[in-house]
Amino acid sequence: MSDKANANEARDERIAVVIPVRNQPFELTACLDALLRAGAAPDAIVVVDDASTDSAVAAAAAARGVRVVRRGR
Repeated sequence: MSDKANANEARDERIAVVIPVRNQPFELTACLDALLRAGAAPDAIVVVDDASTDSAVAAAAAARGVRVVRRGR
């Protein structure tokens, strides 16, 4: 395969990170900070909230480029 074909193939790849969370705002904030500082940041970050009763959802919602999905109990 040519270098040009390899470059086109690499551009077509996408990386998504899904983070399940329940009542862990400090750990979630540290995880999001690390992902957003990464040299090759993911194309999508989705936080799945499993009925948190603390500020975990607020931490995720405040992060730029993070989508929050809420699951009720």
